[in-house]
Amino acid sequence: MTLPTRTARGALFTLAAATVLALVISVAPAGAAENDSDSEPQVSVTGSVRIGSEERIDGDVVSVDGSVRVDGVVDGSVYVARGDVTVRGEVTGSVIVLNGDVIVRGTVGDEVIVIIGRAVILDGARVKGDVSSSDKPRVARGAQVDGSVEEISLTGLLTVIGWVVLFVWWLAVTVSLVVAGIVLVLAFPRAASTLAVAGRSSIGKNVGWGALVGLVVPILAIGALITLLGLPLGMGTLAALSVAYPVGYLVTALVIGRLMLRRQPAILAFLLGFVVLRALALLPGLGLLIGFVAALYGLGVLAVSAWRAGRPSAEPSEPDEPGPESTPPPAQPAWPAAGQPTVEA
Repeated sequence: MTLPTRTARGALFTLAAATVLALVISVAPAGAAENDSDSEPQVSVTGSVRIGSEERIDGDVVSVDGSVRVDGVVDGSVYVARGDVTVRGEVTGSVIVLNGDVIVRGTVGDEVIVIIGRAVILDGARVKGDVSSSDKPRVARGAQVDGSVEEISLTGLLTVIGWVVLFVWWLAVTVSLVVAGIVLVLAFPRAASTLAVAGRSSIGKNVGWGALVGLVVPILAIGALITLLGLPLGMGTLAALSVAYPVGYLVTALVIGRLMLRRQPAILAFLLGFVVLRALALLPGLGLLIGFVAALYGLGVLAVSAWRAGRPSAEPSEPDEPGPESTPPPAQPAWPAAGQPTVEA
C-alpha cells in the first residue's frame, strides 16, 4: 500500500501514550525483569520482560527499551517502543511495536502492528485481527490471520506525522504570541500607538534598521563567541535577540492591522494583523520566510522609534505675540518742532 492505514496511525499514537505512561510510572527497575506475580500490568523502562508459561497478566504489558516474551497469557495488549516481541502463549489484545520485530507462535486476539520492522506469523499461530508492518509481513501457510495482511508505507506515515507535528508547533506558537501581543498592547497603549505610526511613516528607515539589527548584529554576536572575551557579549546579544524577534513580529502585526483599521481600537487592529500573518505562515515554503521578514521589519520599527524617543525636541518654540499693553510709547523728540513754544523751567 502507498499510504499508512488509519489503524497504523492510531496505533502509533496509542504506542506513544503507552510509552509516556511507562516513563511516568517507572515501576520496573533497570535490567531484565522476571515477573513473579500474576494479575498485575507489567511496565519496564529498560530491560526485557518475560511472562512465564504459568503466568497470567490481567492488564497491558509496556516496554520502552527492551524485548518482551510472552509464554503465558496477557489479558490485554503489548506495547513496545524499542525491542522485539515473541508470543508463544496468548495475548488477548493487540501487539504494537515501534521499532523491532514481532514473532507470533501462539495467539493474538487483535491486530499486530510493527511501525519499523517485520511481523512474522509462524505455522500454527493465529491472529484474529490485521497484520501490518513496514517490512513485508511473513505469514506461514499453516498460520491463520482473520484480518488483512499489509505492508505499511513508512514514508507516508512519516509524512503524516510531520504534518501533525508542524501543525501542533504552529498552534503552540500562535497561542503564545497572541497572548503576549494582547498583554503588550493593553499594558502599553501609548507605545503601541507610537509604533504603529512609525511603522507606517518611515518604511525605508524601518527596513534598513531591521536588516542591521536582525541580520548584521547576529553575525557579529556569533563572531564574538569565538573569542573568550567576547563570549559573554555574544551570548547576551543572542539571548536578547531571541526575545526581540518575537516582539518585532508582534509589532509588524500591529502595523498591518493599523493599515486596515485606522480608527478602531489598537487591540482589534493587532488581532487582525496577527491573523493575517499567521495565515501566511501556513503557506508551504513561504511561511517561515514571511515570518522572518515580518520580525525584521518590526525590529526596524522598534529601533527607529527608540532613536526618535532619545532625540531632544528639535521644533523651535514660537515667539509670543506682544499684547497691546506691551506696546512702547512713542519717543519724544529731543528738540521742539518749529513753531512750538519753549517751556522754561
